Amino acid sequence: MQSAPARQGAKIRGNLNTVNGDLLDFVHQDNNGNRYGFDIIETRTSYGDLEMMPSKDSTTAAKAWQKMLARMESISSPGRPEDYRVERFQHDHGTEFEGAFKQCLDERNIINTHGEVGRHTACSRVENRNKLLTIMGTAMGQQMTNGNEDIIKQAQGELVTWACQLLNNDMLTSYQKENSITAYREQTGRDSPLRDRPTFTFGSLAFGFVSKKDRTPENGCEGNHGDMGWTGQGSRRCSSCGTYNMGE
Repeated sequence: MQSAPARQGAKIRGNLNTVNGDLLDFVHQDNNGNRYGFDIIETRTSYGDLEMMPSKDSTTAAKAWQKMLARMESISSPGRPEDYRVERFQHDHGTEFEGAFKQCLDERNIINTHGEVGRHTACSRVENRNKLLTIMGTAMGQQMTNGNEDIIKQAQGELVTWACQLLNNDMLTSYQKENSITAYREQTGRDSPLRDRPTFTFGSLAFGFVSKKDRTPENGCEGNHGDMGWTGQGSRRCSSCGTYNMGE
């Protein structure tokens, strides 16, 4: 049986399905070559998504927006696209939201609104989310690497992406807390796949690839690397290939 569309009630009230958007600048590129995080949040449910980008030009931002838009609409009403459509996008001033990005909104007839220069109240929800993502990503990075700033910079995109998923699986609004439902549940009308699964900190189940030739004592590695990966505090790092031992 298919779940009900997430925002059917909002249509009855005449509200627009509104998304706030903003960019996170991490200053340095991560190991995927990305420096910016395009963060969006559905204003009623506080359900969000994030796409990492190498630059913040309008063409790159438009491509990232299209990916997130497709994900949000499909997860909100699978198989029934007519039941949920993002109708308005709110943002602060920025050249990344001009040009190709504006054209992308126009093609979908999405209302394009932005706040006044110097004022950020219109997008306060997504800016608060940016702070949470940054704090959570930094905390996971510190735990994962025992405070190694170089590795944290390389993993920053994956860290904040995982932080975004953790937020979606939490109770964020007063309505959600009163009714004991998550942002994911309110947005999609069903429980998250993560609900009945144990949640691990970033890296606890992530294994780095180690080529076969580097797994032998002859190449200076400390034994077999079948159980090697990033674990955080207390982990042992191989001096030859740089991986961490999860077994200790």
